[in-house]
Order: sequence, then structure tokens, then C-alpha cells
Amino acid sequence: MEKNNLSCEAVNTYIDAIIYEPTNATPPLNDAGIAEARVQSYLFDTPSLLSKYLQQFAVDDKFLSESIIDGPRTSICKGVGGRSHTFLTHKGHNTCKRCGKLICMHCCNMTVEKKCYCLSCYATNSAVPLSRCDGSKMISDMHRELKDDFDFDHVDTLPLDKVEEAFDKMEFVHEYKGRESEVPLLMYASNELDVCTRWSKIVDIELQYGGAFLADPAIQSQHVPGIIELFGSMVTYDKGNKKGWMKKVCDMMPAMLVCFASQSHLGCGYRLLAHCAQHTFDSKMSPADNATLMLILHEGEVGIHLTSNVPASMMSDVYRSEIVVTPTKILCCRCTCPCGSQGVEWVVCVHNLPCLLNLSVFIGECLGEHLLMELAACWSSAAWDKSILSDSNLCSMKKNVFALMVTDDPSIDPNMPAVSIDDLL
Repeated sequence: MEKNNLSCEAVNTYIDAIIYEPTNATPPLNDAGIAEARVQSYLFDTPSLLSKYLQQFAVDDKFLSESIIDGPRTSICKGVGGRSHTFLTHKGHNTCKRCGKLICMHCCNMTVEKKCYCLSCYATNSAVPLSRCDGSKMISDMHRELKDDFDFDHVDTLPLDKVEEAFDKMEFVHEYKGRESEVPLLMYASNELDVCTRWSKIVDIELQYGGAFLADPAIQSQHVPGIIELFGSMVTYDKGNKKGWMKKVCDMMPAMLVCFASQSHLGCGYRLLAHCAQHTFDSKMSPADNATLMLILHEGEVGIHLTSNVPASMMSDVYRSEIVVTPTKILCCRCTCPCGSQGVEWVVCVHNLPCLLNLSVFIGECLGEHLLMELAACWSSAAWDKSILSDSNLCSMKKNVFALMVTDDPSIDPNMPAVSIDDLL
């Protein structure tokens, strides 16, 4: 006890805490369905006296008023998240260097430069210097910037510590708002899905019929290179000089999705891609041929409007996700999840990209082969006027036809042969 600086009274209090540990029995309900006054029950014995430190173990209100003794000295610790708690003073304590509040030894193991802090102050001071330290701003400067630069309401009524707290938050928000230009995607807000003035419809697709949509009269000769580029880009991978986890991502994700993820969020988009794979290969994911698809035309590029059900990560919920893309851009998206884009928002959530990856997998499984069969049939017929296609159109088609062939049969030499589209088909 001398080694731990505990008195006999403190040790006996700890023993009482074990012997008189209460149960958490639910109080019975009366006829009106209202809980009756709770009478404490115990795992072992029922106490006759308790020290003030253990007053929450009291049998009932009468016990609380008549059978609580002072016991060993106690103090109040600031605690965490605004929840203070009582501790035995004998256990030792410290004072937070920033806020000056008392903290017990369990809560004061956070140090910066060998100075003790409570958890909330540690979180601030480990990243943000104290006022009047090197590189920090004076409170008066923070007050002025909140008022003049951030247009912060009621800044004159804030106490000094709240001025510092408000400045930290506004500076954080301002830093990220200033980087919006670094995120080029999306192009349009979600409500564009309701009016569709930015792109035009080419044709609806029912994937249960595979690539049969290529023979639809709505598809004109000038649309064909763009359609083949769209589906070819969904199975084109960038397996260049990548290293580490990025190499693993690029090996399994179409280059189009890797590009979309990096351009729709700050950073490389790793989180979006990780969740994209998780949702796509979830057993609850809706089959690709159940999705609603529409080919669209946007500024000369053929794109696709995909709508599908995507399962939630941790619950049984299923969200309705929509995304409109071309081979190079995400035009618009929407999702019914809590973080999904709605109305005038421009957000790519974790449930949007799985619609595309699911289609990519479906192309590799069977759709790619059927597309090539239908393309060969239409190409050899008089359905399209091939004379209007430029050399660059034909070169693009050849590259993407070959990408679909390699996806359908991985044993094909990935080096594209110097032959015509007719020979490939």
C-alpha cells in the first residue's frame, strides 16, 4: 500500500466495489407499462454502508440519503467527451497544461513535449500549436480573421478558448474548400438526371439480350466507334510501372475506374476503389443484366446511364444508385444512401462506381463475346455506312475490339496484330 500510495480506507473501498457490484437488472413494468421504481440488486451481498465513491451502488433513495459515508477522499476528473467522473485522490492525478482541468492517471497519458494534456486538448495540441508558440497566431489575430475573412457570426461574444476553437475549425474547412478545383469530376449536379438537358438519349439497352442492341435502328453509323470505345474502355487495364498497393488496384480495376476515382475525390481515390470492389463482389449485389441501361451522347462522346441496386456495407439495406459516364468523364450520379448525391449536389459516393465494375465483370463473363458476334454481323451487313468513318475512328475501333477479344479469351497474345477490323472480326 505504501508503494501505491493507497490508504487502508482506499483499499477497503476497492474491495467493496467488488463485493457489492450491482447487477443491471431491468426494472419491472406496472400495468400501465411504466417502469416501477428500481431497487438495486447485487451479484453477491447487499451492502449496509457504502463510501461516497460508491454511492451509485446504493440500494435505493433511502439508502442513498442515510447509509453513505465520506470514505476516502475523491476528486472529479474532466474525463472524455464532456463526461466527467469521480476517482480516488490517492490514485494520483495531474492538471491539463492547456485547459487547467484536473485529470486522473487513466486520462492523462497524453503528452506533447513531456507536458500532460487531457484527450481533447491533446488532439488539438498534437497538430495545432498553442497560442503564442512559434508559428501560431495570437488570439486577437484569430478574432479579426474570423470576423473579416470568415464572416463568422457572434465572434465578439465568444470567450478566448472558443475563439481559438472556432478558428481551428474554420481554417480546416477553408483549406478543403480552397481545393475544390482539384476535383474535376462530377460535371453536373444530380438533378440533371431528372431533366437530361446536357446529353441526349441514343437507345435503351436490355442486357438480357446481350449485344443485340447494336442492330437497333436508333444506332447510327457515327455512333459505332464511340459505342465500341465505351465498352472497350470498361475492360482496358493500365498494368504499367505501378508499385505496391496501386499495382494491385490497377491489375483488377479498369483504368477508367482508377481515373474516375482519383478525379472525383482528393487524393488517389483508394477508398472509393476499395469499396467499389467490396460492393461489386457482395453476394447481395444485383446482377448486371438486371440493371437499367441507356446509351447517351454527350459532346460527341458516347456514354452510358446505369441504374442498379447496390447493397449497403454493414446492413441489409439496398440503395438505388445511378451514374452517367463517358469513357473519359463522370457526368452525373445519384444514390439513395445517406451520403449519396441528391438535388444540386455533386458527390460520387461508394455505391456509384460498383455499377460500372459490375458491368465490366459482366462484359468479361459473357457480354463481350456477344458484343463481338453482333458487331461482326452488323459490320458485314449494310446496316452501317462505314465510308463515313475516319482513319482515327477505325484505329480506335480496332484497339477496343481487340480489348474485348483479350477479355473474352485471356490466352490471346496481348500485342495487337497489324490487321484490319474485318480480319479481327
